[in-house]
Amino acid sequence: RTADGSFCRGLLMVHEGRYDEAKNVLDACRGFLHTEVSALVGESFERAYKAVVKAQQVAELEEVIMFKLSFDDAIEGQRRREHLRAMWSERLEGIESDVEVWQGVLAVHSLVVAPQDNAAAWLKFASHCRKQKR
Repeated sequence: RTADGSFCRGLLMVHEGRYDEAKNVLDACRGFLHTEVSALVGESFERAYKAVVKAQQVAELEEVIMFKLSFDDAIEGQRRREHLRAMWSERLEGIESDVEVWQGVLAVHSLVVAPQDNAAAWLKFASHCRKQKR
């Protein structure tokens, strides 16, 4: 078992609506990441960066679960969706312009916020892709 494998299983479970199982798998993922980050950060932050971003994705996937389980009406759901979009947009400002990193982060975000409702982030992602010739 690995952090990536656990994360992917958790992501699939969220997509399937199996939220309690996803929480358990994400807890295991966090344990793998703790070990990985602890080992890598001693060498350099650059080596640990992708594991740190994966930890952020785990936290955001848990926010997706809370969102999916928490609202009763469409107006409240839209308010919470906008709150998540704004919070996630702020977090994106601190992420390096690595296309792979952005793609993974935006994939989690798209579970709650449709790409057309998050145009600024997706346009910035497209810009990173263009600059990196991808």
